[in-house]
Amino acid sequence: MAFTTKKILDDKYEIIHEIKQGGFGIVYYGIDNKLNKPVAIKEITPSLLEDPKYLDMFQEEALNIAKLSHNNIVHIYELKKTSDGRLCIIMEYIDGRDLEKIIRVARKNGMKLPPHLAVYIIAEVCMALDYAHHRRDAFTNKPLNLVHQDISPSNIMISRYGAIKLIDFGIASVKRHQVKEKRDTKLRGKIPYMSPEQLIMGNHPDHRSDLFSLGLVLYETLTAERLFNTQEEVIAVGKNSKWLKKTLKTKRLPAALEKILFKSLETDMARRYQSANHMYIDLLQYLISCNETGELMDSLGDFVNELFENEKLTPNGVADTLSSNEIQEELSKSSPSRPLIPNRWDSGKNNHSKSVSTEFSRPIVTRENRTSHLNTLYTGELGGDEEELKTVIDVIRISARNSKKRLLQFALALVSGTVLFGVLDTINGWTKAGVWMYDQLFPPAIEIVTVPPSARIFIDDQKIPGRTPLAIDDISPGVHKLQLEIEGYRPIVKSLFVPREGAIRVQGGGAENSSERSYLFRFNTEIQVDSYPPDANVFINGIPYNQKTPCTISWEVGTPLTFELEHAGFERLTGYTLNTLEGFDVVEDRRFWEMRVLNDDYTSYAVKGLFRKQVVFNTVPPGVEVVDLKTNSVVGVSGGAPLILPAGRHEVELRKRNFIPQKMTLQINEKFNEKISAVLYRNVQFRAFDELEVSRRDIGAQLVILRRGSTSVLRARRTTPFELALLAYSHTAVFQKEGYQRTEVVIAPDQLQVEIEMEPLRTGVEVRVVDALSNLAIPGAEIYYNFVDSPQTADIFLDQTDAFGQGFGQIAPGNYILTVKKTGYRPLTKTLVARSGDATALEFKIYPSNQ
Repeated sequence: MAFTTKKILDDKYEIIHEIKQGGFGIVYYGIDNKLNKPVAIKEITPSLLEDPKYLDMFQEEALNIAKLSHNNIVHIYELKKTSDGRLCIIMEYIDGRDLEKIIRVARKNGMKLPPHLAVYIIAEVCMALDYAHHRRDAFTNKPLNLVHQDISPSNIMISRYGAIKLIDFGIASVKRHQVKEKRDTKLRGKIPYMSPEQLIMGNHPDHRSDLFSLGLVLYETLTAERLFNTQEEVIAVGKNSKWLKKTLKTKRLPAALEKILFKSLETDMARRYQSANHMYIDLLQYLISCNETGELMDSLGDFVNELFENEKLTPNGVADTLSSNEIQEELSKSSPSRPLIPNRWDSGKNNHSKSVSTEFSRPIVTRENRTSHLNTLYTGELGGDEEELKTVIDVIRISARNSKKRLLQFALALVSGTVLFGVLDTINGWTKAGVWMYDQLFPPAIEIVTVPPSARIFIDDQKIPGRTPLAIDDISPGVHKLQLEIEGYRPIVKSLFVPREGAIRVQGGGAENSSERSYLFRFNTEIQVDSYPPDANVFINGIPYNQKTPCTISWEVGTPLTFELEHAGFERLTGYTLNTLEGFDVVEDRRFWEMRVLNDDYTSYAVKGLFRKQVVFNTVPPGVEVVDLKTNSVVGVSGGAPLILPAGRHEVELRKRNFIPQKMTLQINEKFNEKISAVLYRNVQFRAFDELEVSRRDIGAQLVILRRGSTSVLRARRTTPFELALLAYSHTAVFQKEGYQRTEVVIAPDQLQVEIEMEPLRTGVEVRVVDALSNLAIPGAEIYYNFVDSPQTADIFLDQTDAFGQGFGQIAPGNYILTVKKTGYRPLTKTLVARSGDATALEFKIYPSNQ
């Protein structure tokens, strides 16, 4: 049984009337009596929640949905359970129509939605779905895995202002639990908008199922016809997609839209759009190609309002009425011709009776024309004031020259002049003191001060001379329309209530100044707040704002305004103050805040915060410069202070003298690792020489081993001379050359040139010394050698024979003279040609010296 109207829920929500009934319950129009705003109240059909465990699941799901905060998703305020067990969702009230009715009424009138408006509606829904599909739990950061499961025109609301809202998230999501737990084979949702995987395969729907349904809604919005009308048609397309393509071709839609429809209606989920954001980008590109990116929201609102111009839309709320009986009595006495605008301003003291005694048809007296008004009262009293002033000047001059006898005359003249100036100041308002004196003698009916100043004032559409700050001295009793206008801002319109006796009251109340008759009004400006990445929490003057970026804030001009932004994975973004009165901002670091003044019809601002992260570069070698390639400027040095980089994509290059520059792409986001490690390469030149040659000619040694630590890094053998790019680590290299010994060298981390000294392989020489007469071995004989081509000054000792007359040694390849010496014997010399790696045996027969 449905709720009765005028029922009160929880002493807070009053049900006014029923809006509509659906498969999941009844929607009522209601009023939040505590906050005085309209709400929509949805009573959930009890059969959906027959099992208590499903009730718990639904409540948990509804709490998750309530965490969604997006411009295109209807906001859930509260979940209520009545004393008789009914479950109600209190949600945002949308003053408008659902897309299903808009399409139906347009079709009835022989119309269709313009293609650019149809695409705009679906693009906005894409943004809502992309936000919901990727939403994570605020406390655990786990994905919520929200799937709408009931995307259809009846669940897309269009307000009278063109705002687009996706509804019924919570109702659709509870089906997930029922299907999962019960294995219920009963189809849930609207069959003409279901995906083939749900009908044919019985698969559990995921976010791509929502996109298939959205493609069906796009088709219907463009053509005013449903693509599917029966379950059999959906199943047929799931088995054979040719019918679908043939049907789309007959509608002769623009090629770009056909492509979008084909992709969103792919029966193969892997070929379908994989995210709502991808579909949104394609739709946006279509709008850009059609030059349709202007005020689409306003155009949509105008279209809907014209379509339903003969029907009265549900009002936003109940009209306010004055609660004061005294005000009503005063209005009945004055019998104003204009309807009363609600007045919530508290009445002040009864101190304005003098100012409201005449009818408003008389000219309104302001401070701009009060001089002539006062002169009618003081003409006889102040006639000849110029002569009076001249006398004062003369008295002052004479008093300065004459004796002390004239001091009294001077004093009297001075007092007279002061009094005269005070009277003239009171009339003309030269100083603040004169204005104050005038107000004491002739209190104004009302003083109006605005921020910014210099606003024009209109009462009942009649322009009042002068600009704010301005005092109006005479207003007739009644209710009047007060309008304030200044270039660059939306007009301020208030209801001005003037009783026959008592204080003037202003509806909506501009904040009062120091006196009860002085009102301060601040013009409003709009600030578009955005961030990168988006979806950041907004803090205004340190207080959390109930929307996330991007959002629009209406703000009173001149009121202090500081912004802070908070996003998971980033440091809190602070240090931004906007002066809306002067139109400038104060920023601690301009790299992370952007502001633009939007001067269209009305002044507004666009403020964008760029989240940042501290990035530490650890490089080998240290002291590497980090260069921003966009500006070609050095933004930091590795091993120094951390770099602070805004969120987004950055192209940087690591540079150090004698090392190869290294380019890097950094994507700064909430998951970005704040430490970057890099090792630079340097080009190393290798040359090999014979250590015995003076010419320093490269001998062409071959690199056979290259190790970094214990790891081999040799990719191919090379022959000197060559150049090789090596990381800035220590390396070990081994070279070989025929006829030379294998040579190992260590390459330092910053070494750029390596010269290998190759030692030739030596020749083994065996010498046997015997007595030429007895042929007996001679021990202790000394063996020397010298070079034939470049003889040394002294022979070089090689070895001494042992007891068997034998001596051994090694010499480098070349031509030598060998000499054997023994006391008591004559020296003996022989020549030797030593070849690399050979072994040579020589026998020396020496004669005694007496022979």
